[in-house]
Amino acid sequence: MSKSAARFGTCVNMSADVKSRIGPACSNFCTVLIVALAMHSLGAQGIKWGGGWAMAKKKPNPIDQHVGAHVRMRRLMLSMSQEKLANAIGVIFQPVQKYEKGTNRMGSSRLQQIADVLQVPVTFFFEDAPGQSKLAGKAQSPDFVSAFLTTSDGLALTKSFMQIKDAKVRRGIVKLLEEIGGDA
Repeated sequence: MSKSAARFGTCVNMSADVKSRIGPACSNFCTVLIVALAMHSLGAQGIKWGGGWAMAKKKPNPIDQHVGAHVRMRRLMLSMSQEKLANAIGVIFQPVQKYEKGTNRMGSSRLQQIADVLQVPVTFFFEDAPGQSKLAGKAQSPDFVSAFLTTSDGLALTKSFMQIKDAKVRRGIVKLLEEIGGDA
């Protein structure tokens, strides 16, 4: 163990008598160091706080959240667990959770791996992403539609609906839902 690691361990386990022997300045420094290391491990950024620095969590990027939601949606469409996807791309399941929430960014090679496993082109994850310019002649679906389709209910409804082969039955279901929803 290095000297700095030993000092850090000492700071963490400091008793009151040790604190009194090393003095308040070192004790305060160790406390600040422990808090800073803990906040850094949470991926936080520094902000000014009470004469010292504290950490604040980063807000996920909306595009990272959008891409993650599409990864989740496609994974669920294939009835694949996070663990199975993680194994296929060579990680444990926690990074997959963070990718899906948008709290961890995916590199281009990781995104390509995920696209290959989920059997979609990389562009699938960016469809209707926030901040995209509208292409001439191609209307974007409203955000609420994309948001609904990424939920488990939206996915189950879509999968079940797509399994109905008879077009008349599908149209009848749409009419029924429009009447129930008041959109007729």
